[in-house]
Amino acid sequence: MTGAASFLQAGACALVFGLAGAFLTPHAARAAEPLVERQGRPGEQDRRSVLLGHGINPTVSSLVAFLEGGFSQSAVARGLPTDPRLKSDILNVAIQHLGFEQATAAVPVLSQITEGTMPLGTQRIINRDVERLPVDQAGRLRQIYSGTVQMNAIVALGLIGDPAGAESVRAASRRAPSPGFTVEAAIALGLMNDRRALEELMTVLRSPESDALEYGFQGLFFLTGRNYGVNDQTSIARRRQVVDEAAEWYRSEGQFWVPDRTAILRRRAEGVGDLRPPLTTLRGALKASRRFQDYDLRYAARQRLAGLGPGDVADLRAIVQDPYEDNDVRQSAMQYYAALDPKEAKKDLKRIAKRDENPAVAARAEALLTDIDELLKAG
Repeated sequence: MTGAASFLQAGACALVFGLAGAFLTPHAARAAEPLVERQGRPGEQDRRSVLLGHGINPTVSSLVAFLEGGFSQSAVARGLPTDPRLKSDILNVAIQHLGFEQATAAVPVLSQITEGTMPLGTQRIINRDVERLPVDQAGRLRQIYSGTVQMNAIVALGLIGDPAGAESVRAASRRAPSPGFTVEAAIALGLMNDRRALEELMTVLRSPESDALEYGFQGLFFLTGRNYGVNDQTSIARRRQVVDEAAEWYRSEGQFWVPDRTAILRRRAEGVGDLRPPLTTLRGALKASRRFQDYDLRYAARQRLAGLGPGDVADLRAIVQDPYEDNDVRQSAMQYYAALDPKEAKKDLKRIAKRDENPAVAARAEALLTDIDELLKAG
């Protein structure tokens, strides 16, 4: 597999390119910001390779012409490389390149893409990817490919930071097919030092049942530095609580918020901080014991938990019964609670299996009830 092909499989099809992989040259329309430049250098050769391999010169003017007109006739006549198979991926690479170049000259065409009124050349490339598919698949995939291109254009406009793209980004946010569009639009507005970014983002943070709540709170952290610790293990009760807390903060202090492009770039590059409790605590060990992607951490946590005894039952029971506790911590606590005091655990787990509003927690309780019955039968 070529370097260009592996690069595209690794990231060019991603919904948002964010700050992963970048390339800046002296051709940039304005001086590169140090942070963007540092983030931009990984992947430089891969982007160059894939663009040049498709007959596209990686300069701002050539990339803008490509988005407007599509592949050149000479490149098509010569034969386009088979990798990547989806040629709309090349659109995403070109857009990424323009974003990391901070190419203000590309703002008009990127704004057009963001608004959904694709230039003719961009439309042709997307159509090229779906024209041989059955009709029932073509429409759905065209929507997916177009959405990916639009999302990348939003992110690129943010990295460029030119306020001239703000209205297009806001329009895309208002017509957003998913909350992810709104979150990325809000971050892009923040990178343009536009105070309306927070107003856009808060529309995603109104419902604790939203599938995009974790993503929305990440956006809030990138914009403001406020980390509520929301993740995929946050309980429904805690989600309701943080939605209310964020809304109250927005009502009382949001009007005084001022975006800081440099800080937003830094926070997005560094990522959301890890708010896990220390491994030395019971909660920390319970959480780490379920981190299947980190074997060493999981092993250390389970070694720590192996020393639990009757004196820990009350603490385990309190965690099991706490609706605000993270789901993974509760599931782990249930397991040790059931092992140390199966008779009492059975009473609590029956109630949790029937009434808990967190499906994963209820399912785990149901499974443990079977284990407890077998344990009690064995004496």
